[in-house]
Amino acid sequence: MDKKTTKKLKSIQKEAYNLKNQKNYEDAVRKFREGITYLRLNIKEYDEREAEVDKIVEEIDRTYSKKLNDILNKVKELLDHKKFDDAHKMLKEATEVNENISNSELKNTNARLINFNESEVELRELIEQGIQLKSDNDFDKALIVFQKALDNAKDLYKKASEIKEINEIKNLINQTHLEKANSLIKKASDLKQSDEIDEAIKNYENAIESCEKMDDSLEKNNKISGIKTQINQIYAEKADPLIKKGDELIDLNVSERALSELKNAEEITNEMHDSELKNEMLNKIGRLMNPLLLKKTEPIKEKALEIIQQENYEESVNIVNEAAAEFKKALDLAHEMIDSEMKTKTINEISGLIDNVCTAGINVRKKKGQELKEDKKYIEAVSEMYSALSIAKNMACPEEDNKAIDDIKNFVNEIYSGQINEILEEGKELLEEKEYDKALKKFDNALSISNKMYVSEKMDQTVKKVNELLREAEIKKLISEGSLMVQQKEFSKELEALQKALEDADKITDLTRKRVKIREIKDAIDQVHSKEIKFLNEQALSLTDQDKFEDGYVEFEKAIEIAKTIENEELQEEERRNIIKLYTEELNKEAKKNLKNKNFDKAIQSCKHAIDLDEDYPEPYYNMGNAYIGKKEYEQAIDFYKKAVNLAPKHINAWCDMGLAYELKNDLKKALESCNRALEINDEFSVGWYRIGNVYTHMNDVEKAIESYKKATEINPQLAKAWLFLGRLYIQKNEYHDGIEFIKKAIELNSEIKEEIKPDVDKFDELINSITEKLLQMFKNKQDK
Repeated sequence: MDKKTTKKLKSIQKEAYNLKNQKNYEDAVRKFREGITYLRLNIKEYDEREAEVDKIVEEIDRTYSKKLNDILNKVKELLDHKKFDDAHKMLKEATEVNENISNSELKNTNARLINFNESEVELRELIEQGIQLKSDNDFDKALIVFQKALDNAKDLYKKASEIKEINEIKNLINQTHLEKANSLIKKASDLKQSDEIDEAIKNYENAIESCEKMDDSLEKNNKISGIKTQINQIYAEKADPLIKKGDELIDLNVSERALSELKNAEEITNEMHDSELKNEMLNKIGRLMNPLLLKKTEPIKEKALEIIQQENYEESVNIVNEAAAEFKKALDLAHEMIDSEMKTKTINEISGLIDNVCTAGINVRKKKGQELKEDKKYIEAVSEMYSALSIAKNMACPEEDNKAIDDIKNFVNEIYSGQINEILEEGKELLEEKEYDKALKKFDNALSISNKMYVSEKMDQTVKKVNELLREAEIKKLISEGSLMVQQKEFSKELEALQKALEDADKITDLTRKRVKIREIKDAIDQVHSKEIKFLNEQALSLTDQDKFEDGYVEFEKAIEIAKTIENEELQEEERRNIIKLYTEELNKEAKKNLKNKNFDKAIQSCKHAIDLDEDYPEPYYNMGNAYIGKKEYEQAIDFYKKAVNLAPKHINAWCDMGLAYELKNDLKKALESCNRALEINDEFSVGWYRIGNVYTHMNDVEKAIESYKKATEINPQLAKAWLFLGRLYIQKNEYHDGIEFIKKAIELNSEIKEEIKPDVDKFDELINSITEKLLQMFKNKQDK
């Protein structure tokens, strides 16, 4: 740009700045625009020209911003003079000025500032409106306006420095509540002077209500306290004449009228706010009224006491309830007393009498109920308990706090539970006999009885147990009828329908409803899978009961696969655990069968399979120990017994049979230790004593062995081998007679022993008889000199 152009441009700009400083903003902007026109006419180079133009445009924006700031300052002055309409007009002008600004960031910043000022003007208008309403004593409308102003202020002012504006409005609200209260107090005072007492009290209470809406302060508390004192004084003035009248009537021995006056006085006094005056008034009434009420209870108590003087009164429900009802009349009178030591003592005394009478009647019913339950006369037992319940409801405490009622309800549940358990046992026997229809009838009957139980955890457990047996019976019936495929088709139909429902639910547009519906359907699918699993479990157990173990295991495997499809993790784990429990139990059952038949390798195979399914189940380890004893591999047996007791430290048979394994490998010290561990668990375990006897026999400690065998036979007189080896030790001690008697006992108990040694025992008996006969003959032929 040449010197001439530069000089001319500076001259134009200088004139524009002067106009701006003189606040001739529009003339300044025109002059700046003249500079832009000059540039466009005199500078041909585009980049140079536009750079200079941008600078002038920035100056124009700054000029408009300065004008806008002057307007906003004017708005503040107008606010101070409460010229709200003029302030709104100025803000409208500010918006028009802001529209001329080219820079969008500056324009947006200014727009926010204008909006803030607009909100501030509206807020000030609200506050002024509220102040005017307050001045006109239109307090309720003023409070509505101030509350709106406060809400607006909280939205408008966010900085800590602006908190005083919010506090200003809060103070106005507090002042309004206080002025409203003062107005109500004045009105109440005038009404009191006019003897319009009820209206006066109403206004005093409204004044309290208004004060309570104030922020917490000493002024608020003092004001409320003062109003309450005024109210209490009115009530005291109303009650005093009634108390005086009651006192006079007592002196005249007109008790009922005296009571009526005093109760009216009490009713009035109870309307008072808590205070020392109220307590004094109530105590005054109580000193006059309580003795009158106490006197009224005496003949009622005497009548009740006469009723229970009858011999064995507790045997009659009617007599017990009659006496309790009379005592309750006395108790009702005691409750009418004013709170005092006399009232507490009287209530406790009469409550004790009621509870003693009721408890006596209840105990008779409970005793009869227990006897009838033991005799399995369940209907009569429940009837007795319902009689007890009718008595318990007469007790002094409220029903919800009445432990006697809870105890009776629990006992009713016990009776029904006993009846149900008896029916269930009959049903289980019918299941064993494959009488499925009869079993189902039994279980249905049990379910109908469970509906009579009181709602409780006991009821829930009973209903769950009955439903499980019902389902088991239904499944077994289906299996017995060969309806397995039919049932599986039913499951497939259910799942197909639910899958279709799931597809439809996925089309629901309402996301919340869609989520709930999908969850419901998925839960229903899980329940069908759960029923499938139960069906397969029963099918598996049916097959293993027929010794078709491999076929049964196939059904368990199917059940495991279905369990994996259950979406609810908790239910899935519950079903998986149940399948594994049944599966391992059946594997264990097969292992025991093979042990009995001396198929030790097959037994080991079943146990290994069970351990693969559940490595924390101790029984397979125990049975593998037994199998290895059968194979005479004692070290292996000991290892598996140790694994069993590690999982189940109180597995008494594992400890005892570990002792046998040590005995068979001639490690007698460890054999003794293992057997003693078994006896630490249960010292009445006969096999443990028998095994210890065997170990002591190996050690040639005859006396300890005899002591151990005797302990075993005391605990279990049917333990044949203990008798046998006890007899052996007595013969070893040359005590032949006792030895033979013990051996005979063993022969009586065990046919295998009988076949093996009875002939020899018989020969021994013949020999003894022959010797005895010869000695007797020698005795007869003796010659005494």
